[in-house]
Parts: sequence; structure tokens; C-alpha cells
Amino acid sequence: QLRKVEEVYQYSIAAFLGRVDAAVLGVQSRRDDDGDASGGNNNKDDRDGGDATAQRKRTDGGSTSDGTGGQASDGAAAATDTALLQQQVRTLVTAVTDGVLEYVAAGVFSRHRLSLV
Repeated sequence: QLRKVEEVYQYSIAAFLGRVDAAVLGVQSRRDDDGDASGGNNNKDDRDGGDATAQRKRTDGGSTSDGTGGQASDGAAAATDTALLQQQVRTLVTAVTDGVLEYVAAGVFSRHRLSLV
């Protein structure tokens, strides 16, 4: 019975982590499109012609490569954030699952012990 419970939880965890990965990858692809990791403000920046910092550099006479470099580094930061988020979520789910399995196991064994008495 405990093995069955564990199999169900493992399947549920795998499905949950798959959804988390898909959601995180969706965020990553939106960040890649915007070229900036700052989140919701990107849309306004994009309508202005790109990242606000890059646009300001171009307006001041800076080269386009300066702006591109800034966006590339933002993209790398977003990728690092994504990997960190995935790691944190996996750690949290594993900890919660271990706690639930210990609780279920304790309940199953205590009931079994009572039935033997």
C-alpha cells in the first residue's frame, strides 16, 4: 500500500515539475524576445525602440553594439535566473514530498501496528 502511494506521488511530482519547466521556459522565451530580463516593463521599452538603456546610449551617440551587448548580457542573466528558479522549485517539491511520504508512512505503519494488537 505504501509503495502504491509512493508511485502516485512520484508520478504527480514528475507531472508538476514538467509544468514548472514549461512555465519557466515560457518566461525565458518571452525574456529572450524582449532582450531584457526586467519583466513587465519590457513592453513599454520595446515600443520605444528597444531596451531603455540601449536607446539612451544610441540617442547620446553611442554605438548600436553597446545596446546589443547590454541586451545580450541581460539575456544571460535571465538564463541564470531561470536555472536558479528551476533548482529552487525542485528542491522545494522534493522536501515537501519527502515530508508527505514520511507522514503517510507513519500513518500506515501505526494503523498496521494497531491492527496487530
